[in-house]
Amino acid sequence: SSSRQGVPSTWVAMPIAVRLESAGYNAGGFVKLGFNGGDVNTIMPKNAAGFGVIVFKAKGDTFVQDGAVKKFDTYGNPEVNQGKLLAELGARSDAELVVVGVSNTARKGARMFDDSFVSDMETKFQVTTLPQYRNAWVMIRYKGQTLHWGGNTDQVLVANLTLDPSADPPMVAGAVELGKPMPAQPKPAAAKPKAAGDSKPKTPDTKTKPKPKPKASVQLNSDSSSEDSDDSSSEAPAKRRKVEEKKKEKKAKKEKKVKKDKKDKKEKKQKKEERRLAARLEKDSRRAEVVNALAGPRPTAANVTSAPQRPAVPGGQPGAPRVGLPLRQLSTPAPPPPPQRGPMPG
Repeated sequence: SSSRQGVPSTWVAMPIAVRLESAGYNAGGFVKLGFNGGDVNTIMPKNAAGFGVIVFKAKGDTFVQDGAVKKFDTYGNPEVNQGKLLAELGARSDAELVVVGVSNTARKGARMFDDSFVSDMETKFQVTTLPQYRNAWVMIRYKGQTLHWGGNTDQVLVANLTLDPSADPPMVAGAVELGKPMPAQPKPAAAKPKAAGDSKPKTPDTKTKPKPKPKASVQLNSDSSSEDSDDSSSEAPAKRRKVEEKKKEKKAKKEKKVKKDKKDKKEKKQKKEERRLAARLEKDSRRAEVVNALAGPRPTAANVTSAPQRPAVPGGQPGAPRVGLPLRQLSTPAPPPPPQRGPMPG
């Protein structure tokens, strides 16, 4: 039978021979899995960056695939998916067979994995070496035992092991090979049609040297067309994030400029109002000075002259009338009588 990922779902023969393949970025960037000498099927293509986890549950003397491959993109979103990968591995029981591989790349450039992630992978799952940037890496875990291998970006890593649930330990590592992928073979050239009358068969040229076979320790199965695909889909989220970050930065700059313009406008208006008030106060002050100058000096205690006093009246205070004098005596004296004329001569 077959499963949703193209990997055989049951194996009756025990022990089980397991074959794991992991290719670095420049060698294809894929993860493949095969059992008991059967087909080696791609479980993670190059365009799925990060870790892939596939689980098989024991059922009697057989194993059945438990769901599809779960992908954890630690390249595009390491903060979230490192924790999710640890949770997925921690949720699996010892009776389950867990296979983990890296396609494309699990890390972004020189950025390292979080210290807590590295520590948990070592203490909880016995993983002492994690994948480097664009390097091949694969791991298998069963009944508390973990085996893992790593290669480089230009090689295909092939790990073979034997699994026997009744043995202790249940997994025994076999041969591990590192090699470059086989190059694509050129198509044979079409035979030229024979010319009329040329019935003489051509003798083979014995002097022509046979083409050397490509040097490679691994013959890959070419059953997946997605192996040679570029990593545009894995890099697309990073590009989108950069575009969004630029938009946010541009928006923040625009909002900052608007706030600054409002503040400058407010300060300018306030300064204009202050200048207007100062000019008005100065104008009022000058007007007051002109009014004061026209009005002359104000009377003060120093420059006010006392009113002239009346002459003293005998028998009393200066300027005060005597008591008991007749009113007529205080009045103006009557004018003298006119001179009398003598008798007119006769």
